Amino acid sequence: MDHYWITNGFNPEVDIIFSIEFIREYTENASLLNLGNQCYASPQDNWIDDQIIEDSYSLSFDNEFIFNGNTIHANENLFAIEDIVPEMDLYNCRDGSCVSQADLIINFSDYFIANSEFTDTTYAVTFSCETSYGLHIENTHRTGIDNSPF
Repeated sequence: MDHYWITNGFNPEVDIIFSIEFIREYTENASLLNLGNQCYASPQDNWIDDQIIEDSYSLSFDNEFIFNGNTIHANENLFAIEDIVPEMDLYNCRDGSCVSQADLIINFSDYFIANSEFTDTTYAVTFSCETSYGLHIENTHRTGIDNSPF
């Protein structure tokens, strides 16, 4: 999966953007806490043992919409639709390269916005992924998507 650096700002009035933050728990090596007989520092970087599997990303809406004249059904994984994948720019922000607190930003292209028809309803947007330990992570957020031209 490609990653891109953020070079321009986003306009929340015309862009469709999803910002995803992963909450991590770090554990430290317990032997480092026994400093009674030791007088030296032992630096250890935080590292993530249970990695997010990027190929497991799923993004879906609970209502159907039209893209390029084709119906995208409710709960269909947008990452599995060949015509939509190129219209999603993914920004990997876990390395601190973004000005956002997010770990991942999904930004839909102007082409996607111009060629999509959404109903005037609120959508439940669900993002999910899996980790290398087999943990399934899922979060749903309700949002409105304005179909007005920009």
